Formats: sequence, C-alpha cells, structure tokens
Amino acid sequence: MMALGKLTQMSEKEGPGRGGGTAGGRAGSGRGQGERRPVGARREKQEWIGRQLRSVYNQVLDEPLPDELKTLLSKLDGKAKGGS
Repeated sequence: MMALGKLTQMSEKEGPGRGGGTAGGRAGSGRGQGERRPVGARREKQEWIGRQLRSVYNQVLDEPLPDELKTLLSKLDGKAKGGS
C-alpha cells in the first residue's frame, strides 16, 4: 500500500491550483457560503483526482498476487470443477 501513502502525502501545490490547504480549498477562499466554484474548476479538480486514482490503482494492479490467494483460488476452482 505504498502507493496510497504517496497520494495522501501530496501537497496542495501539486494539485490543480486550488489553495487554502484544506479539503476542497474552500476555507479562506473569500467566497460566501452560497457562492459556487466555476464548472471548469470543478471539472479540473475531478480530472486531477481521477488521474491520481488511476495512478495508484495501476500500481496496485502491477503487484504480484500473494501465494495464499493463489492457493485459495486454486482450491475454489477445483471445487467448482468437481461439483462440491
């Protein structure tokens, strides 16, 4: 799970330019509570999050399958073919 730690350690400056240092960059942004972020800014944030998640998931997919899981899958496969 090393890749997940890398994602959570990223600073705001590595993100899509949203300052504030808090989740969503909303605190201290100068906007009133009823004001909304422009659609383009939200899309940019979502795309950045998507790229980061794909990077983490791709790294996890490249990890080898643990031997214990391989053994369990083999046993389950044998039971499915054997009928019990």
